Amino acid sequence: MTFDSIRIKGARQHNLKNISLDIKHGKLTVVSGVSGSGKSSLAFDTIFAEGQRRFVESQSTYARQFLERLDKPDVDSIEGLRPTIAVQSRNTYKSPRSTVGTVTEIYDYLRLLYAKIGELHCPECGRPVEQSTVDEMLADAFDTFTGVKAYVLAPLAISQKMTPELLADLVRARGYSYIMAGDALIDLETADAETLAQAVEPPGDEFDAPPDDRQIFIVVDRIIINPKKKSRIADSFETALKEGEGMFFVQSVDGKVKTYSDLPRCTACGIDVKRPSPQNLSFNSPLGACPHCKGFGDVYLVDMDLVVPDKTKTLREGAVEPWETKGVRKYVRKMWAQPEEDLGVRVDVPFSELTKTEIDRLMRGYKKLYGLDTYFDRLKRKTYKANNRFILMRYRSLNRCPECGGSRLNPLARSVKLRGRNIAQLGEMPVSQLRCFFDALELEGQAADLVKLPLKEIKARTKYLDEIGLGYITLWRLSRTLSGGEMQRIHLAGFLGSRLTGTLYVLDEPTVGLHPRDTDRLVRVLKDLRDLGNTIVVVEHDLQVIAKADRIVDMGPGPGEDGGRVVFNGTIKQFRKNRKAITAAYLTGRKKVSDFHRAKLKTKAAMFLTINKASHNNLKNIDVRFPINRFTCVTGVSGSGKSSLVCDILYPRMARTLGRENIKAGDCAGIKNIDHFSFVEMMGQDPIGRNPRANVLTYMDLFSPVRLMLANTPDAKRRGLGPGAFSFNTPDGRCHKCEGSGFLKIDMQFLADVYVKCDECDGARYMPSILEVKYQDKNIAQILDLTVSESIGFFQSAGTFASKIFVLEEVGLGYLRLGQPLNTLSGGEGQRLKIARELNSSGKGHGLFIFDEPTMGLHPDEVGKFLRCVDRLIADGHTVIVIEHNLDVIAKADHVIDLGPEGGDMGGEIVAQGRPADIISNKNSVTGTFLKEYLDKLDTSPDS
Repeated sequence: MTFDSIRIKGARQHNLKNISLDIKHGKLTVVSGVSGSGKSSLAFDTIFAEGQRRFVESQSTYARQFLERLDKPDVDSIEGLRPTIAVQSRNTYKSPRSTVGTVTEIYDYLRLLYAKIGELHCPECGRPVEQSTVDEMLADAFDTFTGVKAYVLAPLAISQKMTPELLADLVRARGYSYIMAGDALIDLETADAETLAQAVEPPGDEFDAPPDDRQIFIVVDRIIINPKKKSRIADSFETALKEGEGMFFVQSVDGKVKTYSDLPRCTACGIDVKRPSPQNLSFNSPLGACPHCKGFGDVYLVDMDLVVPDKTKTLREGAVEPWETKGVRKYVRKMWAQPEEDLGVRVDVPFSELTKTEIDRLMRGYKKLYGLDTYFDRLKRKTYKANNRFILMRYRSLNRCPECGGSRLNPLARSVKLRGRNIAQLGEMPVSQLRCFFDALELEGQAADLVKLPLKEIKARTKYLDEIGLGYITLWRLSRTLSGGEMQRIHLAGFLGSRLTGTLYVLDEPTVGLHPRDTDRLVRVLKDLRDLGNTIVVVEHDLQVIAKADRIVDMGPGPGEDGGRVVFNGTIKQFRKNRKAITAAYLTGRKKVSDFHRAKLKTKAAMFLTINKASHNNLKNIDVRFPINRFTCVTGVSGSGKSSLVCDILYPRMARTLGRENIKAGDCAGIKNIDHFSFVEMMGQDPIGRNPRANVLTYMDLFSPVRLMLANTPDAKRRGLGPGAFSFNTPDGRCHKCEGSGFLKIDMQFLADVYVKCDECDGARYMPSILEVKYQDKNIAQILDLTVSESIGFFQSAGTFASKIFVLEEVGLGYLRLGQPLNTLSGGEGQRLKIARELNSSGKGHGLFIFDEPTMGLHPDEVGKFLRCVDRLIADGHTVIVIEHNLDVIAKADHVIDLGPEGGDMGGEIVAQGRPADIISNKNSVTGTFLKEYLDKLDTSPDS
């Protein structure tokens, strides 16, 4: 029986309210709704989970024991389910060996291409190698040996266990009667056992001589070299090449020897170069990896920025931080007391004024100067001491391997070229340039036939990556450095390249990290995937994607317990007319984020936080100014340099200066006005936790005060219970049967594990004696079951504690339960929980708050709540910098810095900066163009 749709009946996973619905096959369906409304519960925890469970159950009993065991989702039935693939908005690649090239398999096809048609060069001198033909060998032999009787000899490889009898049998089996051992010609038909034994034995002492010293050759032919016998000599040469595995010798009777080989050979160095296999071109194989960095491309080297954090100090004042430790300081003081001519460096000038020669002497050592290299090498030899390991970890950082230059490959792999470029150089090219390179590559004849398939795959996959907005990424880019959105789009390109049909794809916010310019490209790719005969289900908040969908499933109407229902399920045309769905109101403009008006600024920003000459990654030596006590939005197309500027330069340098972390920072000349700030906080896109024991209270650092409140009750004091007794992570008060988890795992052998509520504590996590202790008529389990909104009134008398809980209400998380596990939160809920914690920890003084795409996972209805949080931080005297593509956020910023104009090498410049109105009026700004179009549609204008 075939189905034209996925039919879901009675879904109750998480907050789903026993819903039933159909999702049409062969359509692009967007699941929308506010955060926590049940979108992920429906798409991933129900549909995808059931698809994966069925796949596992379809395997044999033997195979199932090696596969992940999956729970059955809480649903009555799902019919018409196709093979399912999920593409989630998190990057699970953590290996330092995984790159964009390996994930997309483009690098695998490149290796095959280079192994087949790559141009060989000498790994020593870099010259192209030459490969002799039999005709060229004949011509050389006629020039050297014409009229001379000679032997055509093929080297015979023999083992250490070779005996005279085996030698004779081996040569006769190949059809030959003579061998050459040293200078002796031996006839196997007449030779006695002693002669053969001498041929087999190595020269000199048999215990010292290696087996390779035994020179034994098969005599392929004995002939007078004469051009008239060209045909016979050519046959002998070809036979000798075969017997000698690509090499043979011609030896005249007077002892003159000439070597011939059909292997590629460098005429300048005399080196034979074998055509590499694909494995020889892989940095994940010992055959192709750089021997120094083992294929990682980076090695740990001494980082002078970490060794000398304050370059205004002199050497005598302690500029070299590791030499200021207790056990080293007294020896260093004696060293600085030596005459400067014996040290080779000036010890009483700021470190920043030392010359390159002086720094080199400080590193390598000079006369009586003990070098840093020697110091760290000594520590390296004694890593069994924990203190030495700590120092090495603190003052060394990953740097490009000096042997391979970061290419990861050994000299042989780098010596194979295609149109003058080796495989590592192609790996360092942005995908957009790589696409152009292969589009312009023209091959003919046998070469075209040899690489027809790999070339087709490379062109297709680079095309999809470029069209999906990842043209700025290189194949050498580490997978672990990609954002969740970038990784999703890479997977999409791979799916298009694989040309799968009849498959269900479930995607989680693929527009994360994507500039509005590239969103239309993404939609085209999704529709291409649909047109192959697949079903696409996308969880998304982006209105551009929603507007281009075939069908909409809107969940809600509210978050948490107020959600879990299907508000709408139908076509996009019908959705626009719907008056109940809040998403439809934002899509049609009936409701706008721009309706939220930010608070008026009380003071003028007279100061700027200034980065001078930022040159990290693709940044083009730019000077950037961030107004202090203002909301700045850094935007630009993907790969334009936003993260390089803010995450790799600004945050690390401020964290180091303010004493928070000693981490490596990107290149710049310096940052002015850091002294205005007392702390810096950064909130990235990392998930807040996957541990089911972690909950909302523990994440907000509010569980300890709750436990202390219970411990201070008269009942708890009478029982002798401290705060630890109210923790489910310690054995003092938790249920001993479930160990504080509230459920029991039942091992079903080859079936999926089953989780059931603990029958001893009934899911309460604690022992009965602990639950008898109450604070304002509620025990610890009942307190954890309160929603945030309910808890505000409950803790009203707790002073500052209640105000910290209220922050969660401010960011729109009032529906969450205090004890709700973090691994059950949606992406948008996780982001707002991060914001709430940052608001609580803002501290005293002036702080800098950096947010990396904080609207990820936020519905348009929730973006306004984030802007209210920004207003609160600004009002408290803090500075906020946000990396963002959301046009509503950009329109409400006090200051916008637009980087570009493109991604990768074509980016890294300031295209426009100023108020949102200034960005719109700048014709060179792509962001300004889209911002103007968006605001014109809403019939509004940005704040001036």
